[in-house]
Amino acid sequence: MPCTILRDVPAIRRLADQWASAPPTTPFASWGMIRAWLESPQRHGDPFVIAMTDPQGRLQAVAPWMLTRDRLGIRRLSAIGGEDTWYHDPWIVHPTDGRALAACLEDALRQSKRDWDLLDLILRPTTSTPFIQAFKRLGWLRETHVPWRQHPAIHWEGDWNSYWSARPDSLRRLVARRSKRLSQHPHRFYEASRDEAEPMLETLCRLQAANFDGQRDWESYHAFMRLIAADMLDHGFGSLHVLEIDGKPAAIQFQSRHADRVYGLLRAYDPVFESYSPGSLLATWSFEQMHQQGVRWIDLGPGENGWKRQVQTTTDETVQIQIGSPSSLLAMGMIGVAGYLKPQLMNLGLARNVNEKIRALRAKRESPLPVG
Repeated sequence: MPCTILRDVPAIRRLADQWASAPPTTPFASWGMIRAWLESPQRHGDPFVIAMTDPQGRLQAVAPWMLTRDRLGIRRLSAIGGEDTWYHDPWIVHPTDGRALAACLEDALRQSKRDWDLLDLILRPTTSTPFIQAFKRLGWLRETHVPWRQHPAIHWEGDWNSYWSARPDSLRRLVARRSKRLSQHPHRFYEASRDEAEPMLETLCRLQAANFDGQRDWESYHAFMRLIAADMLDHGFGSLHVLEIDGKPAAIQFQSRHADRVYGLLRAYDPVFESYSPGSLLATWSFEQMHQQGVRWIDLGPGENGWKRQVQTTTDETVQIQIGSPSSLLAMGMIGVAGYLKPQLMNLGLARNVNEKIRALRAKRESPLPVG
């Protein structure tokens, strides 16, 4: 199966017709989003897209990846969008043999081993098991289960009432109380039209950045999410749901739908309306709407919090894998220390003993001098 690494924009553009003709299974692999990233003057990283085709040249799968260089000079190969892309799995465009695609990708990475140092990917075992097995043949591999990278999710197998009655009493009582209070004020739940979507998305980004100020670089994150949202909205995959109170948006959420699966990408509320719990009210209304529309799985995004625990029914698991290129001694050394040497030291207790001695010396040095 032919496998080609594309590193310049004109070569990637030649895939446009085939790439755009197949609806993406996640919001992170659409041609429109990739095209917008390629055209962005502020993009972070250089394209390293691996296309897998059949003997007739038909696109079978694509790995929409990029190459960046970290502060140590290591050339890191990861998904376009990096840490902000939830999943880095190669996108299988048409049903085919996953093992053949994995072997093709492994061969391409092996042949290009001098062009990259570290393969750093977030993968779903349910989707990418053949790829993970193939990557293990490339060299030293570090595989970790990152707790905050796990995705709480809602999987509906029955009717809405069955799901809602199974939620914690505290959540159902909260929604009932806040709904009663909300009914006493002018309000409405609605889906923003395409004309309303862009300014509403900007309001959402502003609220999210203000509510969680200092927790991360919101400017770059929202710039990437705008690329995703624009393409999803243009092609009918995206939607913005809004709770309006007294004529003002009190809570907003953006999601992307692919077949019967939804990805909840952004959500925020205005603290002015906090006493109404607008985020919980909007989410409950939105979930019921989507259930009625045939959605059967909602991915709530990475990370866990109290609200997600209350509404989730399952978890979409991920693993982070790091593989040093066979030609990069620096990357292999890093994998060896992080993946093999450090765990062994911890098991032997050496690292713990060293840390205890360092803490004791620091405490002695920082203790006050005795008064004579």
